[in-house]
Amino acid sequence: MSIALSSAAPGDCVASSASEIIESLAVRHSNGIYLYDTALQHGVGALAKLWKQKHTEAPQVVEAQTRAGAGLSLVGRLSEGTSVEGSRLSFILTAFTTPDGLAEMLPALSTLPPATTTSRVVVGVPAVSAVGDSFALSPTLAPVVSMLPTFSEHWVVIASATPQESADMASIAYATTGSHVIHFFDHFAGARELRKLTYPSIPDTISPSVSIQKAMQDGGYALFQYFGPDNATDVVVAINGPFSQTIKTGLAHSQSTGIILVRVLRPWDNSMFHAVLPTSAERVHVFDDVANTYTEGPLYRDVLQSFLFYPRGKGIRSFPSVKSLRVTPELLQRYLENPSLLDAYVSKSIPNVHYQLPGTISGLKKLAFYSSPSVALDGLPLQIVQPFLDSKSITTRLLSTTDTISKLGGVSFTRVVLESTPSQVNTPIDILLPIGDQGPQNPASLADFTGVLDPVLLKTQNIFRTARPGSPVLIYTSWTPEELVSNLPTATKALALQRDLRIFTFDPSRIPTLLDNPSSVIQKALAHTAFLRLYIGADANEDVLGKVSKALLGSEVEDTPIETIVERACSGLIRIPLPEVEDPTSGKTGKATPKEQESIPLQSFQFNTVSLRGSDKDAAEARYSSPTTSAWYEAAKHVMFKEAFSPAPLDPAAEEPPNLSALRPELSTKTYLVMCTVNKRLTPKSYNRNVFHMEFDTTGTGLTYRLGEALGVHGWNDTEEVLEFCGRYGANPDDLISVPLPSSSRSAPQRVTRTVFQVLQQQLDIFGKPSKSFFDRLATFAKDRREEMALQFIASPEGAHTLKKLNEVDTVSYADVLWKYPSARPRIEELVMIVEEIKERHYSIASAQSVVGDRVDLLVVTVDWVTPDGTIKYGQCTRYLADLKPGCQVTVSIKPSVMKLPPSDLQPIIMAGLGTGAAPFRAFLQHRLQVIQRGKSVGPMLYYFGSRHRSQEYLYGEEIEAYMKDGVITHAGLAFSRDASSKVYIQHKMREDGQLLANLISGEGNTPEKSGVFYLCGPTWPVPDVYNALVDALSQYKGWEKEHAGEYIEGLKEKERYVLEVY
Repeated sequence: MSIALSSAAPGDCVASSASEIIESLAVRHSNGIYLYDTALQHGVGALAKLWKQKHTEAPQVVEAQTRAGAGLSLVGRLSEGTSVEGSRLSFILTAFTTPDGLAEMLPALSTLPPATTTSRVVVGVPAVSAVGDSFALSPTLAPVVSMLPTFSEHWVVIASATPQESADMASIAYATTGSHVIHFFDHFAGARELRKLTYPSIPDTISPSVSIQKAMQDGGYALFQYFGPDNATDVVVAINGPFSQTIKTGLAHSQSTGIILVRVLRPWDNSMFHAVLPTSAERVHVFDDVANTYTEGPLYRDVLQSFLFYPRGKGIRSFPSVKSLRVTPELLQRYLENPSLLDAYVSKSIPNVHYQLPGTISGLKKLAFYSSPSVALDGLPLQIVQPFLDSKSITTRLLSTTDTISKLGGVSFTRVVLESTPSQVNTPIDILLPIGDQGPQNPASLADFTGVLDPVLLKTQNIFRTARPGSPVLIYTSWTPEELVSNLPTATKALALQRDLRIFTFDPSRIPTLLDNPSSVIQKALAHTAFLRLYIGADANEDVLGKVSKALLGSEVEDTPIETIVERACSGLIRIPLPEVEDPTSGKTGKATPKEQESIPLQSFQFNTVSLRGSDKDAAEARYSSPTTSAWYEAAKHVMFKEAFSPAPLDPAAEEPPNLSALRPELSTKTYLVMCTVNKRLTPKSYNRNVFHMEFDTTGTGLTYRLGEALGVHGWNDTEEVLEFCGRYGANPDDLISVPLPSSSRSAPQRVTRTVFQVLQQQLDIFGKPSKSFFDRLATFAKDRREEMALQFIASPEGAHTLKKLNEVDTVSYADVLWKYPSARPRIEELVMIVEEIKERHYSIASAQSVVGDRVDLLVVTVDWVTPDGTIKYGQCTRYLADLKPGCQVTVSIKPSVMKLPPSDLQPIIMAGLGTGAAPFRAFLQHRLQVIQRGKSVGPMLYYFGSRHRSQEYLYGEEIEAYMKDGVITHAGLAFSRDASSKVYIQHKMREDGQLLANLISGEGNTPEKSGVFYLCGPTWPVPDVYNALVDALSQYKGWEKEHAGEYIEGLKEKERYVLEVY
């Protein structure tokens, strides 16, 4: 935000956005400014606050909340102003809010007395609202325009679109002394553009009763403005804004259709409307912002009623027809994001219309920059644009948008338009370079240069979608070419090859070989010069580039000659050749097809945040997002309100069981508190594998589950290990720490207070595998330089092999890393922020609730291993479960699964389980026995089970034998690999039963008896052998070609008849 606008004079050319000028006018002409939270959230009001901090004579700035009756504070303040400050020649209050906020304020504002020179209100409304489930931003006015008919005659409502117009009409709002004014301006795009603008004239705010008609005329604007042929037969009418500007651009070359832009919505002037309406008009098409397609728009009603006063002069035969075209907030957002969709909509709505968006424009360049707000080069686009803004021969426009949903931390998409001949000076940037994917078939809407300031975005974002075929892409990264290629998703490489993109990398931080430890200023100068090298193109030899860089950056940058900067920038650019990608569907190489590109989904950019910078909530959010220590009474709250941490009695009349997610407030999943009643080891104590059976009582919890589902267990770390860690780390386990909940919103932050012991035992995965980011963040706490460099190396791309060895061979934990680097000692509240939380572990449920009732059973094997240094380690959750005693309570959740029984009981069921993979099949067998006992007919049930030794690991063996005896299991294939001289696995048993299996799964005749379902549960290693056994069975006993048999098995996956749950 530039505070230099305070000294701008009327007519001065300023490099600014219209939104900033609107705020500066508010500061100059208001006696008080009310900033409502909805406007602040979208970046409106920061300049006014800053101005108040810098200038004591600035008007009072009041922050207010949006709620019902919010406008009453303005009513009261205006009444106070007229009495207390009655000696002033004018008393003006300005408020900034969004359309949603204005809708809440209007009932109160309607009670305002008529405006006078000494008492009036101006409401600036940035037209931007979050819509739909995606919270994408839309410039819709739907929340408030439906109330237009209720506006009193004391109010004027105006709407602006282009940047200059937005600034000028803000001045007109203050010049309209005879009314209160509401000014809608395009904060979605136009008013946020950084560009050269003429500072508007200073309005006369003391002239008595200046009408809007007079103020508009003096400002050089009409209430209604017509664009199009004089003899148009079709006329579009739309509220002045980004939507109407887009339609206006598309109709620019139409010979039969024009458009009327409505700048003044209230008061509606029939005579002025008909003065601009062509007498040749046969059809009028009114585009209205509406909440839904069933709502009639107010603009349609205004236009329709105006024909009651239609001048029936000579040559006029009849009224034109008036058609209502209703645009919902979601549709408006999609049309502006993808102008090609609007093209189709307009062409469908207006018969025979000639609607065409601009094609390739000579002298126009478009730049696209992708970044994250946290990277060091995030401000580079503004640095690059600044010299162009100072140029008199180039029209420069910059528009930045942010997506905070598709990627943690946010993605910034900055668009820059440079034009040597200002023919498109008011064409919306969303047309010249849309946010949405336009495809290579419309290169005129794609960028001539793409800059990627954060290479990590390439892994998840569909960045190359906006790049014009053959254009350069500059990636600022420390990755080597090999690392870059390996980090690019297949779809990204395919798109780059399809569009023949010229990809370069540049690392401004790697110049220390020639420029020792370059500062951030030098790094930005190097990055800027690297951009210029590609922007200028083939003519950019070092001599030309040196002259340009010297003119832009000066002869030296922090005592470094510009010639050195240019030389290093040129030598540091690396062209990246991309290998031919492999089509995963065919195994062939070559340039990928669109079908291949769709095989790997990448996140598309969506505009849902105006900006992450300069938020007045930054400090508060920093406090909210950081753990803090606190007094003992914070913990006492958890005892006083224990209903949040223990289950309430189940209400038999309730349709849904109570939601007990407060058991673990930091979790978004629904959790339950169950009691362990059985923990029984199934394998002999002399056996080296501890496989155990568990039962939990769910009485009164409301927990229900289906066959095949999994139980999520929220395990705890071992008590002794936690206490040992506290002692070694120097942390008092009884100290209290207040931790923010990741799942809570920033508008309603929630925290949980626990002891250090509780946090380490129940929340932090301190004995789990550390992530790469942990090493990077831990490095910032290291006091020893060597340890800091070692940690940074592990977190860097070059340290990938070291990180892999630490995680997969040495199997280090977070605690191990802390012991290895003793100088890196974050405080316990800081440690909470860099260590991942314990995640629930899921175990297949080994019981059918319809049989066992208020109980859930598990089959678990303890995971343990020996590290290279001889340390015995255990799996966190299996150790927790193995140590549970009957009577202990456990927090659990339910996870759906692919393991579902077929719809018909007559369909054959083939179950194959290895080790604890037998768990879901025990539930299947319990259910099948119950079905048989009810007298129903059932199909065959085959059971394949594999383990090492029958005598030691025949899990649920007695139950299996009973099921076989009772005919529930019609055939069994038991494979105990270590009992025979040669190892036998379940796939060998399946091959012995090849003919039986082929008959059951072949689907011949489409009868249930031939439509068997095959399930495999257990480790992943036997999957290929099991698959081949089924393919060979169909080939040998059904005479199918193996290729056909393989395709058939793959097809069974889609039909949920070949189900794998492997790990």
